[in-house]
Amino acid sequence: MIEYKIKEGTEDTIIKTGDVVEFNINDIDTDMAYLEKNKKEIVAQIGVQKATKENVAGTHPHIADMSNEDLTAAYLYRQATGYITVAEEKLAEINKQLEDYAAEKVEITKQTGLQPSIFMNENETKPAEEVTPEVTPETTPAPEATPEVAPEATPEVTPEA
Repeated sequence: MIEYKIKEGTEDTIIKTGDVVEFNINDIDTDMAYLEKNKKEIVAQIGVQKATKENVAGTHPHIADMSNEDLTAAYLYRQATGYITVAEEKLAEINKQLEDYAAEKVEITKQTGLQPSIFMNENETKPAEEVTPEVTPETTPAPEATPEVAPEATPEVTPEA
């Protein structure tokens, strides 16, 4: 049998026995408010989905006559088509970024003399900060001989449109 008692030494902490759970009355109010909000959202979403269903059935009456198997197949086909469209656009962006990085590596090598061997190979998965550059006396100028970088040599960052 579940029993409720106020915890000794407190004014509002309730002990529920039979299965011990500690909470206060405000926790119940908070949970109830959360549930009421979710309830309103679900009821509103049901209304939107019913209206969508009626709209589709009104403009495409053959949909209402389709079997669940055909509806599922059509849904899966549409989902796959949408994913492919978005994924192909993302791949194009990634390929462009890879091309930009390759060009940047070439420019870094030209301007600094760093050899590509210090860059990550295509098959490596280590983050760039874990790659230790090869330091040799031929490629590392003495601190007092470090040349100043001309403003035109610093990369320009342009925001993407």
